[in-house]
Amino acid sequence: MSLVEEKLIDRALELGLVDDLIGMMTGESQYADEKAFKKMDMNSSRLRGMALSHLQFMKKFGYCDEEKSVKEDGYILSSYPEYFNAWKLAGCPGISISKLEKLLEGRSK
Repeated sequence: MSLVEEKLIDRALELGLVDDLIGMMTGESQYADEKAFKKMDMNSSRLRGMALSHLQFMKKFGYCDEEKSVKEDGYILSSYPEYFNAWKLAGCPGISISKLEKLLEGRSK
């Protein structure tokens, strides 16, 4: 992954676009890319799933750059910053960087 891609993800987080990133990764956003889903192998899919869990934790409990656990309704929920970083290093499988750029263009104005 290039430094540019990592900066795009970090910029999206700075702008508070966690919901948008989740939507892109789950296919529930206009910026989701079906081709990006189809290109994933089993390992990429696992990384995407852990990164998604981390983003969902961030959405509920706030930004988290270290591993944390929270007990809620009898469940232990955890952040996964190491997997999130690995997902970024793997090239953000499951999302299209060009569509992420379009999202950022629309939200940065």
